[in-house]
Amino acid sequence: MYGAHTSNAALEGAIVATYSAGNVIGGLLSGFINAIYGRRFALSLSCLLAILGAAVQTGSNGPGMMIAGRVIAGIATGFLLSTMPIYISEISPPKLRGKLVGIQGMIDALGFFAANWVGYGGSFARGDKQWRIPLGMQIPAAGVLLVLTQFLPQSPRWCMGFPCLWKEYGRLTMRNEKQWRRKTVIKKPKPFSSDSTTAKARRSCSQNSCRLKRK
Repeated sequence: MYGAHTSNAALEGAIVATYSAGNVIGGLLSGFINAIYGRRFALSLSCLLAILGAAVQTGSNGPGMMIAGRVIAGIATGFLLSTMPIYISEISPPKLRGKLVGIQGMIDALGFFAANWVGYGGSFARGDKQWRIPLGMQIPAAGVLLVLTQFLPQSPRWCMGFPCLWKEYGRLTMRNEKQWRRKTVIKKPKPFSSDSTTAKARRSCSQNSCRLKRK
């Protein structure tokens, strides 16, 4: 990328840091996108940006193109990391909400683990393939997420802000409510206790009320 036997520490640091800068930009913009267009749109947009950023990085022919791809991919990651936990918690049944959000965090860690091994495997290739193949491996996962996102419902919290989407909100809410009632055993309340302490309290109250009436 830099030419034969050429290395530039400052430029390498810029390439690495611009990805984090893109994360900040994506995190700041995700709130507006989620509020206006919805969580599902934000996820789809982040997947498209991830595919575009990975493609630009994979096919880059110089530092400028690589930095541009890093910024685009960073924005996509910023969208994903700030949108996924919110969206999962809003469309999940109450009983499974915490578990599913925790699984999402665990999958993020597993993805980071797999990415490091992909990078290690790319080190055995020769020439530009050492970094082009690992960077290109981002595209299949983003493509799968983009396709599967289209089958997910809209967030009920977001639908409440638009009267035209109340039907979608009601359908999702009723489905979650039925699943919760089917899996949850509702215990009957215990009958009123009639032990000696309660009986004494009742007698004391009745005696006090009688004394007040006599006065």
